[in-house]
Amino acid sequence: MRKKIREESSVVQLDPCCKDQCDLTSLRAKYVCNVIKNLCALNNVNTPIFVTSKSSSRSEGSHRVLCGTVLNSKLGAKETDISAEDFIRIRQDEMTLIAQHKYGVRVSTDSKWKEFIAHLGESAAAFELLQTRPSGAVKINFDCCSGSSKGASFILYNCARLETIIRTYNDKVCEGTYPELPHFDDVDFSLLTQEDEWHLIFNYILGLPSLLNNCMDVQSCDFRPHHICSYLCSMVRIVSQYYRKTRILVEPRKHLLPVIYARIHMLQILNETLKTCLNILNIKSVSQM
Repeated sequence: MRKKIREESSVVQLDPCCKDQCDLTSLRAKYVCNVIKNLCALNNVNTPIFVTSKSSSRSEGSHRVLCGTVLNSKLGAKETDISAEDFIRIRQDEMTLIAQHKYGVRVSTDSKWKEFIAHLGESAAAFELLQTRPSGAVKINFDCCSGSSKGASFILYNCARLETIIRTYNDKVCEGTYPELPHFDDVDFSLLTQEDEWHLIFNYILGLPSLLNNCMDVQSCDFRPHHICSYLCSMVRIVSQYYRKTRILVEPRKHLLPVIYARIHMLQILNETLKTCLNILNIKSVSQM
């Protein structure tokens, strides 16, 4: 599925007026356009689509997607003073504060951290602009300490958490601590009896196809990337709750191995589900935080 997403749809075009602008509403149109390209590639859509933030712009023969305005939440008016670059920098500064608080490091002086924070800041900006239905206006709080980046930060943190568990299991296999993970068909998933486990399986793993179907209606030219954002926020809350309550990598005793296998397979699929959704949103996942 992720390979198919990378096959960018050529039927989706961004208004040239938006390409050349550095205002926030044009940035939102760019993000929305990229997500629509991914959704169309995923669903083999051949209908020409034109994405714009200008109500006067049209493209002959194409369905138009008109993106709503980015508003300053304090003023209740269209934001014209803060550029796209300014907004991303504000979110990068917020992610720096979150990292310093969590890890107690001076991320501003470390080149690898600075590169990582730059990615997190841009991801937070994109996620925030995609959380609202594209046709509606989106209200943004521009204070660096507003906590607006916590949604994207929490999603990427749990993405890294899943990667770490899976990587640790594989390392322990190489060390000889755990046996090789059995094939999916040889695993007893009835051992997953916790409420959170079944919630993750039925609502999120098995619910992914339904989510993707509900994210677009080509006939009415209605695209809903905000559904993916809501899905991710809900999913990682359950993942985090499950992680706090359940120790996954327990002692490799014979009677405990079957449930370890089932949980690792479940987490691997969740990880792929999470990455697929992030890819659709054009947000790069992270392997560690």
